This record gives sequence, structure tokens and C-alpha cells, in this order.
Amino acid sequence: MRKVDQWYRPLLQRALRHPAWTGGIALGIFAVSLIGIPFLGAEFIPSLDEGSILVMMYRVPGISISESLHGNQIIETILREFPEVATVFSRTGSPEVATDPMAIDQSDVYVRLKPNDQCRRNAVKTI
Repeated sequence: MRKVDQWYRPLLQRALRHPAWTGGIALGIFAVSLIGIPFLGAEFIPSLDEGSILVMMYRVPGISISESLHGNQIIETILREFPEVATVFSRTGSPEVATDPMAIDQSDVYVRLKPNDQCRRNAVKTI
């Protein structure tokens, strides 16, 4: 650490004495890094078409379980009105396994969509 400190401390002091140069160099490095964006490829931005949507709902902390379930029923009813929706179900509160802890004021609404050939054109924009 002493050897690293011997070259790092003077470099840091020089950077702090010349903030304009330091900012300019940082902006230059950032600009050069933007050149590589077209060459990244699709593996970094995958196209996900899993046929389902997860809606996460957060309510006022301290909400009763009955009011929380009533809110889920309202949202499920509205989502079922879309012709592209195959099934809708909700999960409220903590699961038995503590890998995804949730409180009673949090719900996940799972919306499973019909296959694309059974949907209206451009239906994704309407959901």
C-alpha cells in the first residue's frame, strides 16, 4: 500500500489542483468509450419475449390484508378485460421461503399473455 500511495498521492494532488483538466480528461475518456457502443452486440441487450408481465404493487404500509386482497381483485379484473391476457393471478405478502421477502402491503400480479398469433396487431402498445 505504501508503494501505491507513493504514486497515487501526487497524482491525486495534481488532479485536485487542476479540476478543469481533470474534468476534460474524464469527458474525453467518456467520449472515446461511446465509440464502442455500435460494436457491443445483442448479447448485452437481449430481446426478452417471455409471454408474461409482472406488475409489482406497493401500497400504504399498515394496510389490512382484506383491503390488500380487494385491491388485487380489482386489478386482476381490469387486466382480464384485455383480450391478449390469458391468465392473471396475484401473490401478496411473504412466501414460505425467504428468498423474496415481501410485506402485506406489497403484491406481485402475474399476467400471462396469449401467443402472438392470437393477439391484436400492435397489442403490446395497448397493455
